[in-house]
Amino acid sequence: MTAFIAGTISGTLMLILGMVWRYFRLRNVYAALKQGDHLKFKKGLLNHPLQEALVIAARWLVGVPMAHVMYVLYHERFDWAVHASSPFLLLMITPVSMAAYFYISESVIRKPLSEPEFRSMAVPGLFRLGYFPRLLFTVVALMLMPLTMQTYLIYQFIYGKLQISNPLFHIGIVLILFLIPTVIAAFAVARAVRAGLGDTRDVLSRLGEGHFDVSAAARTADEFGEQAIHLNNVIDRLHSMYEKIEDMNQNLEKQVRERTLQLENTLQDVRALKTQQDGDYYLTSHLLRPLSSQEIKSETIQIQQYVKQKKQFQFRDQYGEIGGDLCTAHELSLRDRYYVVFLNGDAMGKSIQGAGGAIVMGTVFKSIVARTDMVASQRSRFPEQWLRDAFTELQTVFAAFDGFMQASATVGVLDEVNGFLYYFNADHPNLVLYRDGKASFLPDEQSTMRFGIEGLGNDFHLNTFQLKPGDVIIAGSDGRDDLVIGTGSDGVRQFNDDENAILTHVEKTGADLEGLVRSIEDFGELADDLSLLRISFREQESPGEGKPPGELLQKAASAYKIRDYLQAARLYSEYAAEDPSRVDVLFHASYCYKLGRSYELACDFGERCRIRDPEMVKNLVNLGDIHRLLGNRFRARSLLDEALAKEPDNASAQQLASVLQHPAA
Repeated sequence: MTAFIAGTISGTLMLILGMVWRYFRLRNVYAALKQGDHLKFKKGLLNHPLQEALVIAARWLVGVPMAHVMYVLYHERFDWAVHASSPFLLLMITPVSMAAYFYISESVIRKPLSEPEFRSMAVPGLFRLGYFPRLLFTVVALMLMPLTMQTYLIYQFIYGKLQISNPLFHIGIVLILFLIPTVIAAFAVARAVRAGLGDTRDVLSRLGEGHFDVSAAARTADEFGEQAIHLNNVIDRLHSMYEKIEDMNQNLEKQVRERTLQLENTLQDVRALKTQQDGDYYLTSHLLRPLSSQEIKSETIQIQQYVKQKKQFQFRDQYGEIGGDLCTAHELSLRDRYYVVFLNGDAMGKSIQGAGGAIVMGTVFKSIVARTDMVASQRSRFPEQWLRDAFTELQTVFAAFDGFMQASATVGVLDEVNGFLYYFNADHPNLVLYRDGKASFLPDEQSTMRFGIEGLGNDFHLNTFQLKPGDVIIAGSDGRDDLVIGTGSDGVRQFNDDENAILTHVEKTGADLEGLVRSIEDFGELADDLSLLRISFREQESPGEGKPPGELLQKAASAYKIRDYLQAARLYSEYAAEDPSRVDVLFHASYCYKLGRSYELACDFGERCRIRDPEMVKNLVNLGDIHRLLGNRFRARSLLDEALAKEPDNASAQQLASVLQHPAA
């Protein structure tokens, strides 16, 4: 009886304390609702079942020892038969009580959390107790009851403290004690699962009927609550997509009309821009056309040209093409000898940009030719000087565009009488020689940087070559090599990378221009502008070996011995006119003119020699001395510096340095 009273007092006290705790805690939770903090309110309610389970465990762990303490104080002794049951009681009843209070509390909070303002609200940072630990704890709690009871009975039986007068009655009592919490726990778990599945089922059912105003209730801190949050996100997205689709369906015809009108307006704008662009192309092509003129009446030199620009266009009923390739040829008179001057160029860029560069190049070149025809001082220059000045002028004009306009070109001067070719190559494909049925590149060809590039070796290099009767020269842009010859297995175009392929085409067609164009186009698809310039020298005559006038050199040497320097210079000059290939003859002519005190002519021949062979030190010293005699001491010092840089110990250079009072003397 004493144990019963002590247990009743302790249990009542724990019950009152539990109710007080529950009151103040829920009061605090609902205070957040009054303040309008719905998130804090929902988080407090969702955490409440777990806290109820922890509090009931604390009530048992405090209340049972308290009852035993009151029993001991009352009897003033410690009865092992009574107090030994305390651990078994706590182990048997505490886990079951925690599970029951957890599920009951969770069932109670479902109703307030079903309100519209809380149903779909997500709670960040919430501790969620999943169903695996829930079910595991519940099963373990139920299993502890019979195990604990069995252990207790065995303990009492071993120590002889168990006396059962009516076994069936006690067995029935034990079965009832075990069955009731088992049924309650199973019902609570089943009810919680049914509620979660029922919510999901109802939402999916409504959603399947097309009702997007439905929302899943996130009323528990478990997988069902988390699933409800995700399901609401899906519903919101589906609802948004459905509204957009409905809006599109309702306004589809209107949108199609508006879009069609926009496309028509855009197409009209594009057509207007295309017409304007084609008009610009048409006018630009007309500007480029006169620059590709071919004004040749020579009886010994024949010129043919072919230009096909990559960009084709139609302006109204006119068809045309535009690009950066240019071919032009003119007759030129220098020092009473007749030459043919030609240019084959390729300006950087496609369509309008390339055409702009070609117009600049063609205009400057034609201006140089016209100025030479009109100004006597220009006609008094030698071919080497004329080409050097032409290169300088073209380079200066293109350099003014700061690298945004560049061009490559081959420019040459061909003697109509003896077929001697002077030319320079500004980063252009090499000239092709067709002789005796064989095609080859001109030997020992030196290249200069293209027009428009500064600071990367802009030294002028002059090339020369002696043509024979029947020889043909082919100049062409890089379009002759830039050919698409097929498509790889990966769909990428394959380009020709054989620069010698042009030689095969020239040989196969016998250097016939029309046949050469067909052969190139049959070999591959043009990927760039294509220009070809065919130059033939005495094509109808049989090739023969010319005999240089050797007696002129003998007479010049004899005149030099008797110190008739002007006569010797004139004979050397005459020989150089007939056989320009001899650079040493140019030097001798310059030196004799200097000795004969004809300094201007001496300077001209010295400059020709320097252009042809910049490494000839004795010519540099001679030319520097000529400029000294002309009073150009700055130019003389500059030429002397070049000579000393090549041969510091050269005696003639040291002698000139002492005359000029040069520091190297």
